[in-house]
Amino acid sequence: MRRGFLWQTIPIRSELRVHLRTGYLAILILLITTVGPIVSHSGNTQEPAPNTGPADSKQESSEIEQLRKTIRKLKADNEQLRSKLAESEHKLQTISLRDHLTKEELRQENLMAQLVVIGEKEAALQKELDDVNEQLRPENIQHLFVAGSLHPEAVRESTQRRLTNSQGRIQAQINVLHNSRSRLQSSLALTDAIIQNLRLQLQTTNR
Repeated sequence: MRRGFLWQTIPIRSELRVHLRTGYLAILILLITTVGPIVSHSGNTQEPAPNTGPADSKQESSEIEQLRKTIRKLKADNEQLRSKLAESEHKLQTISLRDHLTKEELRQENLMAQLVVIGEKEAALQKELDDVNEQLRPENIQHLFVAGSLHPEAVRESTQRRLTNSQGRIQAQINVLHNSRSRLQSSLALTDAIIQNLRLQLQTTNR
């Protein structure tokens, strides 16, 4: 919904800029076409000034006053367009910040969920490792039940090798999870900092 509004407001900002340029151009053309001939005639000292009666002076004053009113109106219109453009840019900035904040908050939730999963896996593997370590204690290996076997020492050695291999495998899995947890925690800390910064920017923008 936010992205749709964002794309709708971008053409509005471009349209406001076009209106501003059009307003300035209108003022310039009006000044050139109206004031230019007056200045040109007033600067020509070689030709005698025509006699102007009260009616001509009144008409000229009326035209000048109308010109001033037109310029004032164009300036007011341009100021209004400038205000609308500033408001539009402020809204776009706010929407952009909110979209970015939403994205980072979703990333934060995802990272936290991954950390929970890794924690559960680590706990299960650690319990399995503790069981293997307990079985590998010398007294437990020595008292291993080998009734009926013709080679009890061979059975004990085989069991010890199997448990040692399991110990190494489980520890390797724990190490991998530990490294993944460290990376996720670093990413989470960075995401938290970005979220705090975005929230501060939003507070400053909305003042």
